[in-house]
Amino acid sequence: MLFTNGYIKEELYDIIINNIDIIQVSIDGPQELHNRFRKNPNVFQRAINTLEILKDHSLKKYISMSITKDNVEYIPYVSALAEVYHAKLRVSPPVPVGRYSGKD
Repeated sequence: MLFTNGYIKEELYDIIINNIDIIQVSIDGPQELHNRFRKNPNVFQRAINTLEILKDHSLKKYISMSITKDNVEYIPYVSALAEVYHAKLRVSPPVPVGRYSGKD
């Protein structure tokens, strides 16, 4: 299983498709909110690009959504994205590691 925010180098997709059974891509809401959460102006689009490239491949795909008071209303939005990209949605409380301080 591969957990990713969607930042995958182009040359790695074939390796993933041929060697990974499950991929989980993080998306926490619409583009503006997700990019703000992840403190990166391009991370949402990179996640979408990854899902688009892998959409029609047989590996199992999940979108993980870390729920906070700021994005709980976007569960239906992310669920719809999961449907478009043939993925299942996993929601969970955020884990206070990395850029997330746990104060939300």
